[in-house]
Amino acid sequence: MGDFTLLTDSDDPVLDSAASQLESWSVQRVAAPDLRNAIGGAGVRALLVVTTDPTLLRASIERAHLAGIPVIVGCVDDTARRRAVELRAEEWFLLPATAGEIAARIRSAVGRGAPPVGPAITDRVERVEYEQMLHDALTGLPTLPVMVERSRALFKDRGELVVLYLNFVRYSKIEEIYGWEKLDAVLETTAAAVREFLDDSSAPGNSRLMVSFTNDDDFIFFHVPAAGVAAATDSEITDMVARLQRHVAGRIMSTTTRRFGSSG
Repeated sequence: MGDFTLLTDSDDPVLDSAASQLESWSVQRVAAPDLRNAIGGAGVRALLVVTTDPTLLRASIERAHLAGIPVIVGCVDDTARRRAVELRAEEWFLLPATAGEIAARIRSAVGRGAPPVGPAITDRVERVEYEQMLHDALTGLPTLPVMVERSRALFKDRGELVVLYLNFVRYSKIEEIYGWEKLDAVLETTAAAVREFLDDSSAPGNSRLMVSFTNDDDFIFFHVPAAGVAAATDSEITDMVARLQRHVAGRIMSTTTRRFGSSG
């Protein structure tokens, strides 16, 4: 193998031709879910990633940058290109690409790459990965374990807790029919709409919104009645759920129509 390794989740043989145009480079291929663990391997000098899974892409780029490794993203379309730019990849190219273009992108990325790894990088990587496990990257919402800890004192002081589990039964069909991009858009809109609802004065105070775990499409709502305030009755909760449903549905309808047109 060469002195420098291009780590990638792509099985395109053109990468071997690209590496041959670079002095002392070789290609190491791993499956996309294994990229993060392989980034710290000996000799890895750049990461070239082609996965269309936004969560895996984000995690791989963040891990690579923490390790001082530049990233090149192979993009299947303009949406993937915008995502690569948003995630601050050093370089990107549209697939398919020639060996010459890929080699040029690797050279450029290495030239623009992050500083070499410092002695504290392992701790930093572990902290970031722990944070990723506690917060959903797509919606920005915390996970259930985080909110249980943050709300423990409120639970203890009041001794009452309202829990709503928001299961959007049709969401699983969105990705099946329209793909992950539309599902991501709907989940982002849903999270924003629920947060808006909770920020409104008509929603109860001391409320918390979360997901069960990262990459989840269901939401959990905690409400602890304030001191001196009676807990919400069943009818009040039913009314709130109905208002929340109307608010979320309205936001999804208007947002997806703007993004994707009325045919979806």
